[in-house]
Amino acid sequence: MCKRYYFCAYESCVDGGDVVQEPFPSVRDPKVHRPVVGAALSLHCRPPYCYPPGVVYWGEFKSGEKLKPIENNERVSLDYDGILFARSVRLLHSGSNS
Repeated sequence: MCKRYYFCAYESCVDGGDVVQEPFPSVRDPKVHRPVVGAALSLHCRPPYCYPPGVVYWGEFKSGEKLKPIENNERVSLDYDGILFARSVRLLHSGSNS
């Protein structure tokens, strides 16, 4: 089984000044997705309250590696509401990542 972990984050667009941003809530049991190869997949990010509004971004984490930002391309895109869309899920690795 291939294990990949995706995280969303939220960043304020204002440097300094008055920014109100609540912390992300802790997630005890993260949602596990088991996508079907070849099917579309959407992942939703529900960031905490922030004023002025900020920007949602997504990253991928694999065991033993640093968080890698996910960039838009022909297969993967991020909409203005912070939803990550994969047009067609691919099997990238086989075996087990421990």
